[in-house]
Order: sequence, then structure tokens, then C-alpha cells
Amino acid sequence: MDGVMKKDNVQHCGLLLNSIDFFSQSLHLEQLTYYGYEFVHQNLGLKSSALFILEGDQYILKQHKEYNHDTYALDNESKMKTIATLFGRIITHDFDSYFQEDFIESFNLKMVIPLIVKDRLVGFIASDGKEEGVFSEDEMQVAGAMMQLMNTAYGNALNFSELEVKNYETRQKNI
Repeated sequence: MDGVMKKDNVQHCGLLLNSIDFFSQSLHLEQLTYYGYEFVHQNLGLKSSALFILEGDQYILKQHKEYNHDTYALDNESKMKTIATLFGRIITHDFDSYFQEDFIESFNLKMVIPLIVKDRLVGFIASDGKEEGVFSEDEMQVAGAMMQLMNTAYGNALNFSELEVKNYETRQKNI
């Protein structure tokens, strides 16, 4: 049993190091959205997952694996806005506190990984769980750390994108 625990710990440490390496790269927002989602899906061993990003007043389905939805949009309702108050927590129960029942059923929710920048929910990854079995406590800690790294990288990418726009506007005024 000790050998299995040590092997799991080594795998979790390796995954954390890979996550730090991946999310510390200087990625543009589009790259981070695409590759960050792919990284999380693959490395957490998710069965099905879907990435939703806030655009205007709706969360729009941007990417998915193993779901039968080509398009999907969720209104940014007040109960979804409370997800940002859970900063640092992956949602694994009480989905009806945040989402409409048809969404919960349609995506067979077992886990939601929030993408929070400052105090705002900018997106989330919805999933119906792991390929095999359920997440252990250690795996949930790894997933939480991965979420924090992705949120930090996403915040940095948003800040950089806003800075690029401001620099461009300043240059245009000086012409």
C-alpha cells in the first residue's frame, strides 16, 4: 500500500510541476483559452468537459470534448455571479445553487472548475467527472492547484491584452 501511495504522490507532484511549467508561460488569451482547456482536460483525466467563456451577458460554449453540443449559451444570472465568492473552490455539489436544471442535466455535471479573475467569473470548465472512478482527495487538491494556476495565468493574459489596447490607443492619439 505504501508503494502505491508513493507512486500516486510522485504522479501528483509531476502533474503539479507540469502545471506550473505550462501556466507560467507567456500565452496570449486565445492560446491560454484553447491550450489551457486542453491541458486541464487531459491532465485531470476528464471523461467529458466543456469550456464556457463570458461574452457580454452570456457564457458561451467555446470548446468541448465528448459532449453532443455544438453551441450552448448560458445567461449570466445573479446566482452564477456568486461563484466568484467561492474563489479557490471547485464545485462538486449543489449545482442547482448556481446553474439552471436543464444545464445540469444536459452536461451531467459532476464538477465545475471556475475561471475567476479578480472578483469576476470569466468562464468555467464543466465536466461529468473522470474517465475512470471518482476523484480522490489528493486529486482534488491537484485540480484546485491547477485551477489557481490557470486563473492567475488568465488574469495575467487579460491584463496584458488590456495593456496592449491602451498602448495602441495612446500611440494613435500621439500621431
